[in-house]
Amino acid sequence: ALDLKADSAEVEEEVADINAALARKEDDDEFHPEDYNWPDIRPAARPNAIVLMAGVKADYSAYDNLGFVATCEGGYNVFIDGVQYGETYASGSQCSIIWSQYSATAGFSVSYPEALTAHIVQIVPAGKNDITAFRGARIAASGEENQGRLWIHFNLTNTISLQYLCARYNNFKNPLFVAITSNSKFIKVSNIEFMLGETTDLHASYSPCEFLPGFDLSESQSVMAAGAFNTNGVSVIRLKNGILPELNSAFANNTHLKKIELDNVTLSTNIGGFPYYDISNIFKNCEKLKKLPPIDMSGCYQFDNFITNCQSLKDFILDWGYANLLKHISFGGNSSAPIWALKGLLLSPCAPFDGTSPQIDVSYTGLDQNALASLFKSLPYNVGYSVTGSPTIQDGIVTNADSANSVMLPMFDFFSAESFDYVVKLKTGGSGGPNGTFTSFPMENTETDEKAMYGIYKYGDTLSLYGGFDAENNLIQTSIPFTANSALYVRWQKTSGHFKSSYSFDGSDWTTASDTTSTVMKNHTAIRITPDFSWTGSAVDLNGTYITVNGVPYFRGTAAMDKTINITGATGAAALTAEQLAIATDKGWTVTR
Repeated sequence: ALDLKADSAEVEEEVADINAALARKEDDDEFHPEDYNWPDIRPAARPNAIVLMAGVKADYSAYDNLGFVATCEGGYNVFIDGVQYGETYASGSQCSIIWSQYSATAGFSVSYPEALTAHIVQIVPAGKNDITAFRGARIAASGEENQGRLWIHFNLTNTISLQYLCARYNNFKNPLFVAITSNSKFIKVSNIEFMLGETTDLHASYSPCEFLPGFDLSESQSVMAAGAFNTNGVSVIRLKNGILPELNSAFANNTHLKKIELDNVTLSTNIGGFPYYDISNIFKNCEKLKKLPPIDMSGCYQFDNFITNCQSLKDFILDWGYANLLKHISFGGNSSAPIWALKGLLLSPCAPFDGTSPQIDVSYTGLDQNALASLFKSLPYNVGYSVTGSPTIQDGIVTNADSANSVMLPMFDFFSAESFDYVVKLKTGGSGGPNGTFTSFPMENTETDEKAMYGIYKYGDTLSLYGGFDAENNLIQTSIPFTANSALYVRWQKTSGHFKSSYSFDGSDWTTASDTTSTVMKNHTAIRITPDFSWTGSAVDLNGTYITVNGVPYFRGTAAMDKTINITGATGAAALTAEQLAIATDKGWTVTR
């Protein structure tokens, strides 16, 4: 006879066990295999070894393949349930296991996350060397391949690369994956790029890992984060000692992520030789994340969906006043996923925003009246330059400029830029007339106290082009033929470590004035143009003036550009006064709400 009371008690006990396991996960974030009725693979792990628990459907209809590649000087051996599989594998070669063709051991049964036959696979160095890289690999010739990894344990003390550990686009995936553990609280890594998933949307569900060790980044400056943490199960990510230089989609789709713990870690977007970054989707769908970690935004030029669907964020202010390369930003809030935590946003007035509409989207972020007014104040001017005094500017032509009435173009990091191309178009004016300089120079030069290191000097009918300093710290000057009332283009460039100056009368046929590899300019941090004196009839034509930094347009004269900021849903949007709105509109921005 069926004992319903007994069966009911067993069900209640199982439910209580599950609830206790969930509560424990919330409390200590440590992996407990007994919660899943799994054996603990850690006590029997061999020294310097990697241990996998892998599952396969009993009828081999799913998860039949398991492939991986290990890098280990002298090769590595593979043991399945304690029995050696194949011969010693050469370092960097692939081990391919097809469970339907394997019968040496029976494995054992597990019921979570579904009914499977599981095997314990140990990857062990053939000698005394360390495994320095380990990644997953597809076995089938084509198509996506479901592999049955359940748990990976690293019994290591050395540094290891975990690139493509558990998923790769259109290659292999592990929809059952639960945990990564280590014999220490932190595992030393040299690369974690695409560790859990290659793309934000396609692979967030492929490795739904719930448990991770901490990651020690100290052994390498090349550690990458793109796709490293694309999982929807982890609640805490712990990083220490190093730099993460690539943040695009780094933490996206972590629907359970509550906090990111950093110990001596820099989240930077401007190292490793890359001059600028797109960090779109970095925290997209981190709906439980309560606090943003600090990020170096100096090299960021674009991001979308920055904190889309991050409703649990606490009050925060973002100061990106130094992010001079920003082209487009979007916080991506919407009426169904508002983000009410943003209390202030400061932008660089020099950022070269592009023609995308809207260039700035802070919709449904809860910005109040004062925060919106402060944001409007920090918006770049539509034309991209600032004015000192009252020079005459008509149709992009600057006249009557002197030391008190000048135009200043956006500043950029002059020395650390990989490359720049800086062209100014002038009208020379009549012969004779006042002498003076048209200068374009770094704001400070602490080594030489020379301000006119890039510019044009006029003395009577003689023009001299300043082209920087040579290795002996001497100012490089080149005479330019003078033609009254004609166009003159002057150009300064940096390419492949060379600093070059040149001139042209038509903007296409250039004559080199100087070409140096001098590094005297290491303390120069920014460039501006300032017509110090007015030559009789002379002018600066901004229509033919432009700056390109690291291949990205930085200043484009007075080209018309519609610039839009969307503040829909901001709590203070409805209360903005005409005067507050005018702060933005006077700078050439259209405000939508």
